[in-house]
Amino acid sequence: CELFSQEGENEFIKAWKSFKKPKKWPRLPNPISHHASFMMSDYLRLAMIMPFILNSFLKVSSLKENESKIIMQRIDTLRISTVKNAIISCWVHVAKTMRMVFESKFTLDSYDELQKCLREEMIILPKVFPEFANLPNLHINVHLPMHARTYGTLINTQVGIKEMVHRIFKAMVPRTNCKNVELDLLKRYTTLFAIRHLVDRGADQRLSQPCRGFATMQSNFRNLLTNWYITEDKVSNEQELNEDVDVISSPVDFITNIILKRLLSQQDRENIMKNLPNFKSELLLSFVDIGLNSALVYSQMGWYELATYTIEESDGIFSKVHLHIGDIVTIHEENNGECYAIIKGIFKYKGNNGKYYVFITIDWFDDTNRIHNVLKCPLYRIQSIQDMRWRRIFPISIIDRVQKVHFVYDTKSGLWIKNNYYFTAI
Repeated sequence: CELFSQEGENEFIKAWKSFKKPKKWPRLPNPISHHASFMMSDYLRLAMIMPFILNSFLKVSSLKENESKIIMQRIDTLRISTVKNAIISCWVHVAKTMRMVFESKFTLDSYDELQKCLREEMIILPKVFPEFANLPNLHINVHLPMHARTYGTLINTQVGIKEMVHRIFKAMVPRTNCKNVELDLLKRYTTLFAIRHLVDRGADQRLSQPCRGFATMQSNFRNLLTNWYITEDKVSNEQELNEDVDVISSPVDFITNIILKRLLSQQDRENIMKNLPNFKSELLLSFVDIGLNSALVYSQMGWYELATYTIEESDGIFSKVHLHIGDIVTIHEENNGECYAIIKGIFKYKGNNGKYYVFITIDWFDDTNRIHNVLKCPLYRIQSIQDMRWRRIFPISIIDRVQKVHFVYDTKSGLWIKNNYYFTAI
């Protein structure tokens, strides 16, 4: 980066390597030395976390002196210390605007907010990065609100999706005989969509009625292709250690195929139990939640690092969930709406009916009702051991979503910053 001094580059690489990225992300190349190999999705992910990386290490000595003075002139300030915040603020505007552009739903207020974000981005970018001054691509962004109002959202107008489709086709070419590439690609693409059509039971949003032949297909045909078509089962590539042999019962109908893997050591189990002073009473309440109201008779239990299960979404789509210790989950709480928690333990316990059920132990994120001055994101603190306002033990059915939100720990304040700019990249 032209802004960084040698000290700044070294600090950036150190912060980049230690930054806790979302688990579902692939490995990202070094953004300084290998940015030329970045794809569209890599740039999107980089923009989501860049404000937080810069905030963790950036100081005046991280920047070249002449670059700092030039930025001081552009932002009209006499204090060199404000340059640091200006650079971070620039990336905050980029991340916020990018999140708005890739929103899947828009309201009338969203269009106005998008226009405001684009206007602010156009103002601040040239002040920090002079190469953006009078850049045609930056001017074109002004027209995005018009396109959003015309097409509802900007999802169907983005170049990134076309790039990803192009990547799929490029991966297919080596598997052909390269004699008639167009025909081979057409066959493969048609086959994929035919399978997709079968999985969707002949439903096509472009048609008013589904194909009757597929509509009468048995419901278990969908399960035949579950976790094979298009999506990748990442856990299947992991080392299968200590897979639980006991049959795990589901507390609800929409959760099936529960599997526990990787037994925890005795030391890890003891560390978890130390933070659960009300273990038995909260476990009893969790059994009440799943309809087992009597006092607990059995004491058999086991602690695990990983749980996988299949969940049926409200739209009838089946998804495989991978739940690890340390994952951040979204939980819908009746009184407080959407809440967040971090998984501290996963265990099975034998109910009075002789069946095993899976439970989780969590630490809640407590909203401080404060906003980070530079990053413009809400600040949270982790529920302490002494805080008994909320239970810590629940059945897995309470989980709404897994790893759909990103938190960054701030070592300076000891608080957690909710990344408001995080979303699922293409």
